[in-house]
Amino acid sequence: MATATFFQRIDVSALSLDLVAKKSKHGNLIFVKNESRSLMFQTPPLPIAWNVNVRSSDYGNYNCVLPMNLNGEKGLAFKMWLQAVGDHIKELVRRHGESILGSKVSVQHLDRMSLIKLPPASATANNLATTFLPKLAFDKETLDIETGVFDMSGNTLRAEDVAQGRRPERILEVLAIVLIDYVFVGTNGTVSMEFDMSVV
Repeated sequence: MATATFFQRIDVSALSLDLVAKKSKHGNLIFVKNESRSLMFQTPPLPIAWNVNVRSSDYGNYNCVLPMNLNGEKGLAFKMWLQAVGDHIKELVRRHGESILGSKVSVQHLDRMSLIKLPPASATANNLATTFLPKLAFDKETLDIETGVFDMSGNTLRAEDVAQGRRPERILEVLAIVLIDYVFVGTNGTVSMEFDMSVV
């Protein structure tokens, strides 16, 4: 099972941006660095907000995320850290985005970028949670989840059983190893952060 630095041991102020962007089909990728390395960290153990499966989007493609519940005292420190990371990266993009990309980054789109997903304003505290949604790898043909899943002893678990709630009652929380890889700046001005799961 892979290991990574626990989130609270990462100095947010030490995070930086690669000064050379990578071009993609629909925009540019500005890679996030933690002291010259990729920003990979371990989350605290948190409940899952809802069952996990591969879902189709409004655009006809598929995605799969691990909905880590940030509500309550247990998720508070991690939520505050994610907010600090997001704010710091946004400030770096504001400061250096134009010199990296050769053009200004939309402040309006940048301000909307977040590592945290808030429930709709109409939701009640009882039925929806504030979440962190790292992406899970899956097979595009079978739609089976490919991200490695283990118990605390390092034993491999079947991802679908854990994700769909077909799991032992003692597995009440999950922790994850997450990579915050890059800031994506689209040709249409959109700005987002890419963060993927390594293992659960």
